[in-house]
Amino acid sequence: MKNVSERDSTKEQLIDELVKLRRRVAELEALEFEHKHTEAELMQRNQQLLTVQAAVAAISSSLELEAVLGTVAGEMIKLLKVTGCVIYEWNSVVNTITIIFEVGPPAWENDSHMSCTFPLADFPLTKQVLVERTPQQMAINQPDIEPSELAYMQECHFKTLL
Repeated sequence: MKNVSERDSTKEQLIDELVKLRRRVAELEALEFEHKHTEAELMQRNQQLLTVQAAVAAISSSLELEAVLGTVAGEMIKLLKVTGCVIYEWNSVVNTITIIFEVGPPAWENDSHMSCTFPLADFPLTKQVLVERTPQQMAINQPDIEPSELAYMQECHFKTLL
């Protein structure tokens, strides 16, 4: 009788050890996943900082507005992985925005909106970004996008506004 009881006890101990080992393996796998995720985030952040550093270096070498805007637009395109960039000037006195720089796909060359001025009242989210200084992103497929901003994005062939 003692022999069977000892075997059962040993079996239970082995099962308990196996359960503990499996838990530890699961913990280690979770830590490995978290580590890989953190590493990917750090690599992305490092790339962003390198992009900003390159832009600062390029901008500091020339204070000519066209060169500065070109550098900023080019670095934004790389950083955000987009096909083009439009930079506006905000006139807070008359509440308008004017396109002062654009770079993008060849289709934009035929349909340039350079120097076009728009009343800020027609673009509520853009106004909110400028007045409240809170960054926002709009995608053309967003269901809650303002009709005027959607029409503008469609007219200019924009997929995203940031």
